[in-house]
Amino acid sequence: MPDQSIDAAQQTQWQLETHWTWAPWFTVLFVVAVVLGVVYLYSRENSPAGPVYRGLLGVLRLTTIALVLVMLSELLLSATRSGLPRLVVLLDTSASMGLEQPGDARSRETRLQAARELFLTNNAELIEQWQQTYVVDFAAVADGTQRIEAGDTAEIAEALANLTTDGTQASQSRLGDAVAGAIDARQGTLPAAVVIATDGRTTAGRSLDEVRELARRRGVPIYAVGYGATNAPPDARLTNLLADRRAFVDDLVAIGVTLETTSLAGKSITVKVRDTATGNVAAEQTVNIADDSSIDPLQLVVKPEHQGETTYAIEADVVDGERDTENNRLTHVVDVRDDQVRVLLAGGYPNYEFRYLKNLLDRDSSFKLTSYMQEADLDYATQDASAIATLPVDEQALDDFDVLVLLDLNPRLLPPRWWQNVERHVAEQGGGLVLVAGPRHFPWQYASNSPIATLSPVELRSAGRAGGMYDAGFDLELTPLGLDTPAMQLGATPAESAAIWQQLPPFYWYASAENLKPAARALAVHPTARGADGSPLPLVATQYVGAGRVLYHGVDSTWRWRFRVGDVFFARYWGQTLRQLARTKLLEGNEAAEILVDREEYDLGQPVRLGLRLDGKELATLDRQLELLLTTEGQPNRRVPLSASRISAGQLQATVSDLPPGHYRVSVAGGGLTELPTAGEFTVLAPPGELADTTMNQAALKQLADATYGKFYTADTAAELAGDLPVGDRVPLEVMPPVELWNRWWMLAAITACLSTEWILRKRRAML
Repeated sequence: MPDQSIDAAQQTQWQLETHWTWAPWFTVLFVVAVVLGVVYLYSRENSPAGPVYRGLLGVLRLTTIALVLVMLSELLLSATRSGLPRLVVLLDTSASMGLEQPGDARSRETRLQAARELFLTNNAELIEQWQQTYVVDFAAVADGTQRIEAGDTAEIAEALANLTTDGTQASQSRLGDAVAGAIDARQGTLPAAVVIATDGRTTAGRSLDEVRELARRRGVPIYAVGYGATNAPPDARLTNLLADRRAFVDDLVAIGVTLETTSLAGKSITVKVRDTATGNVAAEQTVNIADDSSIDPLQLVVKPEHQGETTYAIEADVVDGERDTENNRLTHVVDVRDDQVRVLLAGGYPNYEFRYLKNLLDRDSSFKLTSYMQEADLDYATQDASAIATLPVDEQALDDFDVLVLLDLNPRLLPPRWWQNVERHVAEQGGGLVLVAGPRHFPWQYASNSPIATLSPVELRSAGRAGGMYDAGFDLELTPLGLDTPAMQLGATPAESAAIWQQLPPFYWYASAENLKPAARALAVHPTARGADGSPLPLVATQYVGAGRVLYHGVDSTWRWRFRVGDVFFARYWGQTLRQLARTKLLEGNEAAEILVDREEYDLGQPVRLGLRLDGKELATLDRQLELLLTTEGQPNRRVPLSASRISAGQLQATVSDLPPGHYRVSVAGGGLTELPTAGEFTVLAPPGELADTTMNQAALKQLADATYGKFYTADTAAELAGDLPVGDRVPLEVMPPVELWNRWWMLAAITACLSTEWILRKRRAML
């Protein structure tokens, strides 16, 4: 047998191999049978030889058989030379590692100096320890990976001490590429582990998230030692601007923005909306920041007062220590119109709701009112300038109105043609419609009225008994959508508005129509009454029908809101509601759909906020979820699903946060719309550089270590690294030529010797 060679780094391992093809159980059975057969034959042999003598002969016979079996099995002796497992150590030398390492102010050491100290402390004891159990590969990582070609511990320590963060190579950090290269190197021989000393900031090449799955799949644990501050510098930024672009004078416009803050826990940030022409603050809201990383959606309501384009600046307070103040400000342009809203107010009989609403619209110059009363005196139309004696029946006459308000009309007193023209006016012309319930006719007598049954947001057949329900007194309970709807804002802020709704005088009567249609949305419900399915009873609901919008009122006593305050809340609610219903017909024009992008440029990793505005007709005919298609050169196309926005009922929105750098084109994917909007465009910028974000990327480093069954350390816990690394299996280096034991001269000589000796001994005892 060849000698076994072992030194500190390499050793040769020997093992026997055979070409024996019999099954193991059959081999054992055969050997047992042979042994028993030989023992039996020699024990039964009739000769003068004693048992010891015969036993010696049996041993010789079994040895001969064993040697023959060795030759038949072609027994080999193979050898493999193996080495120590490999350990890769990557030291980040990019520019960000030249920043000061947090800690004792007296030390004033950089991140790179703190990382080197881990390896060089106590005469590089850690390196010396590793070299006893690993083949250690050190490399410096910046814009590329530079292997440290050094032999013993002293040479490695000297090379590490000379590393700096200066030079052009330090301008980028390709940490992900370095980790991937360490795993792929050496012709498939995987390292036992990879140690990285870094702040985790990758500004070029593959990200740590990309190589995480590669390392996990190949079973290479990553041990990451993080350097740098874990808390980002304070920052407040505004994103995700969403607001209507057209409005009426004195209308309410809801501006939705998101306030994102970093390292500002416990602080208060005020967000203001300022009219850039006058400098006046139109709205403001103060946010108390709860966490170091906080995202707070806000809604600020402004009231344009002048016709023309009004530019609003949305501004967040600049805090001490904030580096980037440009992201504290966004702008939004609103096209303000001063058109009169043409309203047809038609009532079945002179109740208080009709009277007060008519008087309100008569006094407000922003409305042009035409009123009609079914049960009016014969001379009513001649005594009132806004009154008409008969309702306009033909379709063209109805097109002169932007909003129709119908208060408990008797459907039997109007021809079917008029109701059909009302449906066309809403669905095709984009007109607004308000259906106000009353104790006499609506909704109970309208179940067979096909046009109104189509337009109504509630199922008319679900209405309870005629006459409605009387109550001891109840307040409307706004739904989340109702709280966010501009028409329902009775105060300067959402909080003030919610408080006003709770203080309004109560109602005492309501219509008990239980079921909303699938496309309808409740804005207000009864606080206690429930439908058959247990859901709250809707009292104010809305839905789009074709190009227009319909509002259902299950109460007829909003005039009670005038108690002790006059028209303050009554006028505000109805003015905002009627203007909002008229928007589709007066403001939206011919644009059926529009793609919205909140900015032209985004930093890499920054959320991209996208939207799609649809007019009422497109929204009503929408029968499936829409997707946006993102296209850019060199990347596969990407589909992004859209969801409904809570800020604006006619908008869909989506957020994407993992787009690579490039110039993107946004279009609507597939069909689903009658008219495709003009494509939008935006650009995702490449990383701005090493010093754009100077904090430690602790989250990415910890995820990388956890996913690969390694471990994450900070500078304070890095001393634990030495005892945590895996031992690792020895790495095969070379397979040596096998030694054929069966085909040796001494094998044949041994067989011959055994046979000859047995024959001679048998002759001596006269055994045949």
